[in-house]
Amino acid sequence: MIGLAAIILGEILFGKRSFKNWLIAVILGTIVYEILVGIAIELGLDPNDLKLLQAILIAFILSLPLLKKLRANGRYRKGVENHA
Repeated sequence: MIGLAAIILGEILFGKRSFKNWLIAVILGTIVYEILVGIAIELGLDPNDLKLLQAILIAFILSLPLLKKLRANGRYRKGVENHA
């Protein structure tokens, strides 16, 4: 699950155009994910809290493609209601 989150995070943050760019995006996504977990550890979170934070972070990362797609379609705007 963590690997999937790192792949999706890399694709969202850095895009995917060629295999080389995709590979770099996955590596950078993994680094960003580990940095976020490292920050949580440095803050002194309890191991159970860390697991909860990781679950929330993974859920958020997995929802990023949908949020990006909704924003591109114009359905995700702050303060604007869409009555379709």
